[in-house]
Amino acid sequence: MADDIILVIDVGTTSARSLLFDREFRMVASSAREYQNSYPGPFLVEQDPDVWWRAATEVSKEAMEAKPSGSGVAAVIVTSQRATVIPVDKNGRALRPAILWQDNRSMPQCRRIRETVGTAEIYKRTGLKINPYFSLPKILWIKEHEPETFEATHKFLLVHDFILHRLTERFVTDQSHASRTMAYNLRRRWDEDILGAVGVDATKFCRAVPSGERVGAVSAGAARLTAIPEGTPVFAGAGDQQAAAVGMGIVVAGTFMANTGTGSFVLSPLNEPVLDPQERVLCTISAVPGKWLQEAGMYTTGSVYRWFRDQMSTKEVETARERGLDPYDLLNEQASTAPVGSSGVMWIPHFTGSLAPYWNPISKGVLFNLSLGTTRAEVIRALLEGIAIEVGKNISIMEEIGGKAREIRVAGGATKSPFFNQVQADVYGTRVVTTNFAEATGLGAALLAAPSLGWHPSLEKAVDKVVQVVSRYEPYQDAHVRYKELAKLHHELYRTLQEGGIFENAAALSEKLGAGGPGKG
Repeated sequence: MADDIILVIDVGTTSARSLLFDREFRMVASSAREYQNSYPGPFLVEQDPDVWWRAATEVSKEAMEAKPSGSGVAAVIVTSQRATVIPVDKNGRALRPAILWQDNRSMPQCRRIRETVGTAEIYKRTGLKINPYFSLPKILWIKEHEPETFEATHKFLLVHDFILHRLTERFVTDQSHASRTMAYNLRRRWDEDILGAVGVDATKFCRAVPSGERVGAVSAGAARLTAIPEGTPVFAGAGDQQAAAVGMGIVVAGTFMANTGTGSFVLSPLNEPVLDPQERVLCTISAVPGKWLQEAGMYTTGSVYRWFRDQMSTKEVETARERGLDPYDLLNEQASTAPVGSSGVMWIPHFTGSLAPYWNPISKGVLFNLSLGTTRAEVIRALLEGIAIEVGKNISIMEEIGGKAREIRVAGGATKSPFFNQVQADVYGTRVVTTNFAEATGLGAALLAAPSLGWHPSLEKAVDKVVQVVSRYEPYQDAHVRYKELAKLHHELYRTLQEGGIFENAAALSEKLGAGGPGKG
């Protein structure tokens, strides 16, 4: 049996996937499972880590069952959502539910980090903003509110680390994931000055290795649960967005990607760390050895469309099920009938706060400028336009710092829609292209293992051979002019709400009303 398959386990925010790639990096099998996160209160987003492991074992089994006859697994590599925190004991058992990257409970801890370390110092050392998104404030929340859990914690794991431990029984992370904790600096080491200032021991974090490094082998116990043969080599992967950049061919300076899944992320490679003087966008460690990334993230973009599908589109979902279609196809079809700019209807997609460029954890979603003449098609189109406008703000900032993008490579579930891709091109005013694998995260993770397996002499050469452009969307100038006006108003709407204290007052009201519980007056 030839060991000619790479198995990727991709544990995202709302689903887990297992993907098998052959030596030519063609996907030969896959499996997926969706799951629901828990929202125990305002600003809180949690998950039982065993849900991730159970989903990972199920999709791995199914992918292995679909594996081509006569093929063997040369490597397992893991990629996942980033910054989510799981405190575990010495045996890797979770001590409480995971606190997800979208969780904003740690705003008070962020204030204390500003007071003890300082915003500029954190940004200079880690390339990150002080924000509840990142891992360190979540850890400090546990320290202050659940001190017994903090003291009992052997390691604070990220989702990638948790799955690696379940596979290999080893505690290890990779540098790209570590760089999203706010405790790991741009020189690729745990920052003991920051950790000392906030009272967290560096030993509570895993050893961080470069992406694509072998870290162990599948244990006997994991083999029984996943159907992956015992002893199969396991490699450290990368954060989902860093992996997606590799899978889209974004490995050299001057190229840009916009990946829209649960949230949206814009990345561009750097040969050395580059910081934004206004601290609007981030600098993180790349999955490519010796490289960094300029990065901007948005909490909720694709997940807002999913919310709209689940909460506001019962008819479309039922019709799609009857016709064997994807409900999003019907929604996109409706949206395409509305005019460019949706007659001025606007969405601000801040359903769990804002990351770049506003960094406002209490910002909220807004649907604005409705009238009795507003159509459903306009509301749907405005939602997609709002996502693209939010992404476009960050692309513009990154172009200010690093120069104009020649093209924007797009990926993620939302980019399966040619209509949405054209909207993106028109909003950005730049050619948008898709590559030969829409779910680029899985492909990028698989490519990381290629040099260590001897399948390619370098990651860059593997990317050059495998990643190809398959479609191009040129912007329409008239549409771009309209979207520039709309984007300006979109920004002014946000600023008016923020400067008027509306988000802050709404957050206080949500907390007050939420505390009463369902049905309590």
